Amino acid sequence: MTDDVELFVHPGLGPDQVADIRAELRDWGWEPAVRRMPPRRGAADFTWMLLLTVPAEIFVKTMLEQAGRQAFESLRGFVRRRLGRTEEKQVVVIEEAGSGAQFALSADLPLDAYRQMVEALSAGDLEDGLRTFDRGRGRWVGET
Repeated sequence: MTDDVELFVHPGLGPDQVADIRAELRDWGWEPAVRRMPPRRGAADFTWMLLLTVPAEIFVKTMLEQAGRQAFESLRGFVRRRLGRTEEKQVVVIEEAGSGAQFALSADLPLDAYRQMVEALSAGDLEDGLRTFDRGRGRWVGET
């Protein structure tokens, strides 16, 4: 178990919901410190957000321990269970602890978006800032 992971939760999440999220993250070998969501820059456009801050090497190691496509499906399943299928702007944000690089994950992202995110985290040298997946271009783009 690693304790280098922080989980910032929306103030509206109840104790049972937070416990469910922590249990799922424990299955990945993570023991997150849980905090209520502070105001964050770049987050104003979202009605609900869950922020998971994790060092890149821990995140990538966890994804690689699962077999290929299953890793991306597992992460997408986590996001979908947290967000459901709503039309509201809700996201799970993965933040690389060292650089502050953030990836906004919505419930309907294609598997390729998860693959690209893990590749970017593996490569390192990411800059601080929020990224969203541009479906038209098929790649992650920084918020301007």
